[in-house]
Amino acid sequence: MEKIGAMSQDHLTHVLIIDDDAALTEMYATYLEYKGGMQVTAVHNAADGLEITRNTKFDVIICDYHLPDIYGTSLIRLLIRRAWSHKCPIILLTGYNLTNERMLVMPHKILYKPVLPSEMFKVIQEVTGTASCSQLTECTQKSEP
Repeated sequence: MEKIGAMSQDHLTHVLIIDDDAALTEMYATYLEYKGGMQVTAVHNAADGLEITRNTKFDVIICDYHLPDIYGTSLIRLLIRRAWSHKCPIILLTGYNLTNERMLVMPHKILYKPVLPSEMFKVIQEVTGTASCSQLTECTQKSEP
């Protein structure tokens, strides 16, 4: 398990990133902490993700689809069973077309790689309800064809 960035403060959005790509995780964590003012915890497999969520609550979880020990959709099913996590938005990050998978697991959002850190930040704000109206409008307009 890897703790990236600043220590917890009550007002920070606490993000858990579960992704085996260490470079990608570091890029997201750096942006979210220094540009977004969030606290980020990163783990690189499902087992560590399950372990850390046993005793730590998060405001949002970002989970990669293709993890080394289990598919992200299966992990999300397990995470949803946590007492606190049914209120925690979960974002599935993938490079695959998961139309059928979405119906089975229902994450709050699916983001298709590549995802810019700034877009990740906007989506986190959207699903946690921390974005201002102007930020949500901007995010929505950019994602429309």
